[in-house]
Amino acid sequence: MVTLHHRELAHPVERSPHVGKAQAAQGSVDVAIHEDMERVLWSEDALKSRVKELGRQIAADYADKRPLVLGVLTGAFTFTADLVRGMEPCPAGTQVNFVRASSYGSSTESSGQPGLKVDLDLSTTKGRHVVLVEDIVDTGLTLTLLKAHLLQECQAASVSVVCLLDKAARRKVNIAPDYKGFDCPDFFIVGYGLDFNEYYRTLPYIGVLKPEMYK
Repeated sequence: MVTLHHRELAHPVERSPHVGKAQAAQGSVDVAIHEDMERVLWSEDALKSRVKELGRQIAADYADKRPLVLGVLTGAFTFTADLVRGMEPCPAGTQVNFVRASSYGSSTESSGQPGLKVDLDLSTTKGRHVVLVEDIVDTGLTLTLLKAHLLQECQAASVSVVCLLDKAARRKVNIAPDYKGFDCPDFFIVGYGLDFNEYYRTLPYIGVLKPEMYK
């Protein structure tokens, strides 16, 4: 497993189950949203459609490569599950596993100096074509470390990166995903596995969190 150290929020914000109505969601006309959201960026339908497209593209590209799909916890757990179900026809020998990496914790900014500790069986990755699944790529610092570790220490044959959201405006290193769902504007977003202080992961859409929820 992969563990990145982060600071904790001293006083977590209370959450309410109330929802309201919002327009402006991609792929939806009228969406019920949590009251802590400023607006919805990608609706449940838009996410399902795009993730299925990505799954089919990866299945075609890895048809004869026995891919190891490696989801990065915790944010990519929903995306990874939907992605592998969308890999049709599923390549023979496909396996799914997870590593843990989080550079946010209770902050809205990536740490900038992630500490990486990996506990991954060498036999799992040695000689395999790894598809590394990220929820969002922003600074690229964690991803760079993890990709290098998989290639050098874990002896993967290759590592490609698929991310649901690419926040290129925050990039600090020269790395780009091989597959991406959407270009992401520079907002703090939650839902569909993405969180703030472990809240909002279960929302079926991705939305912009109101600033007063984290400032």
